[in-house]
Amino acid sequence: TELILADLQSVEKAVPRLTKESRLQKEKVAVLAAVEEAQKILESGQTLFAAGITAGTEKGKLLHELHLLTVKPFLYVFNVDEDELVDEDFKNEQRALVAPA
Repeated sequence: TELILADLQSVEKAVPRLTKESRLQKEKVAVLAAVEEAQKILESGQTLFAAGITAGTEKGKLLHELHLLTVKPFLYVFNVDEDELVDEDFKNEQRALVAPA
């Protein structure tokens, strides 16, 4: 949730600037629309990556200038004993811990 809040703060700061720029530069209209959509997703408590917006998508490219954290995929690392790695129940528990909501 901290990453979502950080991105939300970045987006909220960018909206007034992009609104002003979009009046002068028509190419910023698409960026503003993508930022407003990202704001709605973040306000719902979901990461942009979980919502399908990644760096490779069209919206992800439009949002690139903001360097949002939740656009990037997450990597989870568990420090476990080798014996625990063969236990399927344990692995399923770990998967459930990091599964998107």
